[in-house]
Order: sequence, then structure tokens, then C-alpha cells
Amino acid sequence: MKIELQALHLELTPALERHIECKINMAFSRLEPQITVILVRLSEEHIGDKTTGATCWLQVSIDTLGNVVVEDTQVEIYAAIDRAVQRARRSVKRVVAL
Repeated sequence: MKIELQALHLELTPALERHIECKINMAFSRLEPQITVILVRLSEEHIGDKTTGATCWLQVSIDTLGNVVVEDTQVEIYAAIDRAVQRARRSVKRVVAL
């Protein structure tokens, strides 16, 4: 399973990368043989120096079954990542079970 990370208007720090990889590996470890790529796009919106929202967009490519796309926006980027990964996991499990 390959994880691709992209960031817009925020710094992709090593700690943030580790958090994303840890959450994804924990969420999809049992489904890994069927997942080819997970694309993660992170963005933050700012007004002046203040962050007004953080978005995590995930696209999970499932071998022979297509893609699952989930987006979540929260005040804090870590919360957006956590919720998006949880939602993507539930959706992927539904698609794989069909």
C-alpha cells in the first residue's frame, strides 16, 4: 500500500507525516492487500495569521473496485486527519464487503 501526501498552505512536518502514516496503517492494515494507493491532501485556510479551518481529503484506491473519496474539515489538522481516516475506513470496509 502506497501513501502519497500533498499539502496546501501548511507545512508537512515529519511529525504530521508520522501521524498520518500511523493512522492509515492502523486503519487499513487488514485491508492492505486490496488497497493500492492512498492519496492524502491536506490544506488550511487562513485569515491573517489565524487558521480558520483544516481539511483532510483522502482517496483510497481499491484493487478492481475503484476509489473511495472522503473529505473532512475541522478546526485543527490532526482532528481532520483522524476523522477522515475513520470515515474512509468505514467506507472501504463496506465496499470490500459487497
